[in-house]
Amino acid sequence: ASLFAACWYAVRGLFLSALPFKLINDGSQFVGPTVLKQLLSVVEAKAAASDAGNMAVAVGIQLPDWLMFLHDPLQNGYVLAGLLFLGTATGLLADNQHFQRVMRAGFRLKAVLASEVYRKVLVLPPSERAHLTSGKLFNLVSSDAQTVGDFCQSAFGFLSAPLRIGVTMVLLYKQLGPAAMVAIFCIAAAVPINSKLVKMAAARLQAALRQADTRAKLEAELVAGMEVVKASAWETPFYKRITTARVTELAGLYSVTLIQAVMGILVNAIPTVIPVVTFLAYLLIMKRPLSPAQAFTALSLFNILRFPLFQLPQIVTQATQARVALNRITDLLAASELPAATTAAATIAATAAAATN
Repeated sequence: ASLFAACWYAVRGLFLSALPFKLINDGSQFVGPTVLKQLLSVVEAKAAASDAGNMAVAVGIQLPDWLMFLHDPLQNGYVLAGLLFLGTATGLLADNQHFQRVMRAGFRLKAVLASEVYRKVLVLPPSERAHLTSGKLFNLVSSDAQTVGDFCQSAFGFLSAPLRIGVTMVLLYKQLGPAAMVAIFCIAAAVPINSKLVKMAAARLQAALRQADTRAKLEAELVAGMEVVKASAWETPFYKRITTARVTELAGLYSVTLIQAVMGILVNAIPTVIPVVTFLAYLLIMKRPLSPAQAFTALSLFNILRFPLFQLPQIVTQATQARVALNRITDLLAASELPAATTAAATIAATAAAATN
């Protein structure tokens, strides 16, 4: 069985219990735009009507029957405002419960992976232990296990981000008609660019992690043989070797940071450019101005679109880092082990020696 399957088995209960809260939070995001359109219709009607009691008829606005149960458009506006608050509050509470569960899953997964790494070290044969330095062991526990645990907090983004983008585009199409296809085109054009940048960042990150292992190995050798290094005056050669490894590691991390910066620029620019281009396309295609209800509703939908567009590349990057970390841990856990009898004998001998001393 794969390590990924074992990790899923360890935290599946928490993840499955968090899924309904995540779906409730995603659904609550669309309560605002849906209610906002009706609320703005009420405001438009009140501003244009000479008689508040006949406001919906005065401007030709047909509000849903379920919103007219108070027979007073002004009171219906208060009801819509209350629904807006209720939807926001429900989404916040559901999001809190979702994060509480996925963070517990991340902490549990980090503890399980660190425990398995330490257990494996105790049963490695000398031939395998020779390839495992203290620096690499430290990186596996402190960095790789932490990376996998942190990914749990955003793992549902693979479900949430496409869902939000899809529902938002459907609602935008209902608001703006064919002009919404411009937004779809802009998003589709950005996907391959982000994918290429993610692959480049993953490759450079893996190379930087290999250099980090090399540097940690050199530092462990230096500390372990400090007396020999001092007696032989080898400080300068060791310093040069460690510095060279560190410079190479930092160069790799710097290139990863630059790629992530470019991704951040694209992610922050796309949600700003899309509304401008889409509204311009609406004016050119539909040949009529936007109403305030259409404009503000579309802007609120674009605001919803901003978060998944910003989140999705980050999730892909975190998933890539978690995959690299899992592969490194898998390489260790897949190594051969000492026979059970040998391990037990060594444990008994160590216990007896400790008791004697």
